[in-house]
Formats: sequence, C-alpha cells, structure tokens
Amino acid sequence: MPQRRKDKKSLTPTLRRRSARLAGLKEPLEFANGEVEKSPRKKSKKRAKSKSRKKPRTPAKKKRTHDHAHGGATCSGKSNGSPLDQLNVVRVNKARVFVGCAFFIGITFFLVTGDNSLSVRTQLFKALASCVLVTVFAAVSPIPQDENYHNFADQRTLCGCIPNYMDVLSNIPFLVVGVLGLDALYPGDYVPSDANLFSTNEVVVNTKDERQAWTVFFVGVLLVSFGSGYYHWYRTSETLVWDRLPMTVAFMSTFALQCMERLGTEFSWVLRPAILIGIFSVFWWRHSGDLRLYIVVQFFPLIAMPILIAAFPPRYSHSGLLLVSLGFYILCKIVEILDKEIFRITRGVISGHTLKHLTAAVSPLVAIYYLAVRRPI
Repeated sequence: MPQRRKDKKSLTPTLRRRSARLAGLKEPLEFANGEVEKSPRKKSKKRAKSKSRKKPRTPAKKKRTHDHAHGGATCSGKSNGSPLDQLNVVRVNKARVFVGCAFFIGITFFLVTGDNSLSVRTQLFKALASCVLVTVFAAVSPIPQDENYHNFADQRTLCGCIPNYMDVLSNIPFLVVGVLGLDALYPGDYVPSDANLFSTNEVVVNTKDERQAWTVFFVGVLLVSFGSGYYHWYRTSETLVWDRLPMTVAFMSTFALQCMERLGTEFSWVLRPAILIGIFSVFWWRHSGDLRLYIVVQFFPLIAMPILIAAFPPRYSHSGLLLVSLGFYILCKIVEILDKEIFRITRGVISGHTLKHLTAAVSPLVAIYYLAVRRPI
C-alpha cells in the first residue's frame, strides 16, 4: 500500500486525488495539521441534464422583403428579369378565376353567336369589359414591379457614350412610323401628292371623331420613341413611368378606334375616358406598386379586338389587316419574354427586347396601310 504524503504543498489537489484513486482509498486524505481534503463538488443532475438536452440550432427562415422605395414591391428572391418572374410572388384564387372565366366565355358566346340588336350587343360588350376588370382584382393579389425587370440581356455601350445602345436606338422606328401616320392623316398642301407614301384619292378617314382618335394613336406611337429611349438610357422605375405613359395612350386609343369602327361613331365618347384610365393606371402603379390595372389596360385591347371583329359587322373593307397588326404586337410580347434566350442564340448580335421594339413598330405601320387601302362598305 503506497505511503500517504502528509505534506499539503508537495502535491497539487489533482495529483493527490489521482494518487488516492490509484491506491484504492475511499476516505479523504488527512494532513498533518488535521485538515481533511474536501472532495470536489458534484454537478447537480438537473444542470447536467439541461446541458445534455440542448436543442440544435436551426437556420432561421428567410423572409421575403418588399422594397417600396422605387415605386413597387419587389421580391428578394432570385430573378432573371423576365416579365414572367413577377408572377412568382402573385397569389391567385383559382375558384374566382374559374367563375370569372365562365362568365367571360358565356358573355362572349352570346355576343358572337346571338342574333341580338346592336344596343344589346353593346351592353354585352360592356359587361365583358367589367367581367375582366372584376376578375383580375378579385382573384389576383397585387402584382409587384420586380426591380430585376430592368436587367435586360443587352447592356452594351456604344463608343462609351450611349448605354444600352441597341435598346435605345431601336426606338427610332416608332418616331418614323408616328410621323408617317400623322402625314397620312394630315397631308399638307406643301407636300406633293406623289411624295406621300400612303396618299390616296379619297379621304383616309370619313369623320372628325375617327380622325381625332387616329391622331391620338399616332401621337402616342411617336412619343413611345422618346419615352422608351429615355428609359433604356437610364433604366430605373422612375424612368419606366415615361416609357409606359405613351404606350397606354396607344393601347387605349386603339380600343376606342375599334369601338368606333365596329359599334359606330356615336361611341367616340369612349376615347377620352379610355385615355384617362390608361394614364391613371401608370400613376396608380407608381403610387401603390400594383401592376394589375396597368396589365388590364395593356392586354384588354388585345382580347377585345378579335371579339369586336367577330361579333360586329365591319364598316370598312380590308379589316383583316387589323388582325395582322394585332399579330405583330403579340409577336413582340413573345420575343420580349425570350429576351435573354434570343441574345444567347444569336451570340450577342441582337436581344429579344430589341426585336420587341422592331416588331412593335411594324404593328402601327400595318395600321397606316389599312387606312390607305380601306373603303367604306
């Protein structure tokens, strides 16, 4: 049995405990001065259990944040800038969409196939417009403006002075087409008849109200060249307002023109409220960050034009050219969605957004040709 050390200072407490354990001693060591070695304090069971039962840390869930500093709410998730990416944060009530689509199909069916008078069809068309508006606002949550929308594929600079030069310069056709349209409506005496590209022996439009509506349309097309060019020079939500304002003027004047040509010139009153609604939709988006009204203003004329052509008899010949004009506009929306894909396929030669500008300018050009060749029926 090992001899106990009675000198307290010769060994540290840890070494004394180890030596006692090796010697098999259970009672505490006694020193020469009569002191007894105190056993180390034992940790309480509750404390030990609480430490052993610590829950592992779980990563905190990332919350979606919305930024209203630039006139629209934006999702913090990744986005490649496509217009379809904005729909990722939109909630849709499918039941309400189903009910709205059922009413829309029913009204359209009676409008196109029913043997109703012009006044009844007019009321049905108003109900159709109301159905679209109510369905969008009742079934779809507010649609935010994604800040990544400004991230277009082609961001090249020309000579260090024109940023995004392809998207800027591709707006020049809108200026040319707008001037040609106004020249066709108001051929001056100083212009020889053979110098007018679309000159005819008859008046292009037969009524003052129609001439006014076509004038607003071509002025809107002309202003698109300046508004869109300014936006693509410096892409922000603030400059996007000036891009969208003239476009809404063109959209709503197109809708008013179709109402006058299919329902009669007595519907010329549609022009002013339609233009005001279009302008209001842009400022409403800028104030609230909600794009729903602007989307209705942009796409409802595309829906209304085929329905008006199918449901009401034409007043002029060559009305099929309006469908050709509509087709070019639909094509421009498709290539806009495929902006980055087209830029990659063409190996950086041209982007989808640049093609959007070029194909969209063809649409009013077809409308000018329609004005030149149509005749009253």
